[in-house]
Amino acid sequence: MKLAARVLLGINLFVIIFHFAALSGVVPREYVWGGRLQTQEELYVFELISLSVNLVFGVLILWRAGMVQSFVPLGVVRFLLWVFVAVFLLTTVGNLFSQSLVEMIFGSIGTATLAVLTTYVNRGSSN
Repeated sequence: MKLAARVLLGINLFVIIFHFAALSGVVPREYVWGGRLQTQEELYVFELISLSVNLVFGVLILWRAGMVQSFVPLGVVRFLLWVFVAVFLLTTVGNLFSQSLVEMIFGSIGTATLAVLTTYVNRGSSN
């Protein structure tokens, strides 16, 4: 479980860096959010929400894997991680309908991988 958690944390760090790159304009708006964002303001809102959610996800993985002491009950952490699994699966479906071929391919593979790894970590032995 610890290896899967480390892989998830690595992917999460990459995603956070990617979202910062989108915020800074290094990654064009057309390559994120299915190419559907019309304005820079929309990009800022969506990216800031995404960054917040990714930070929460990273903390949950750290807690579930026992890498950091949690002040939240394990049952709550596990429930929230199942919510993330569902979101990753729905996002995978959404990515398959992206207007951006890059997001369609890499986004779908990425979110499906996140769903599988999160399931593995969440089903691991309790800490």
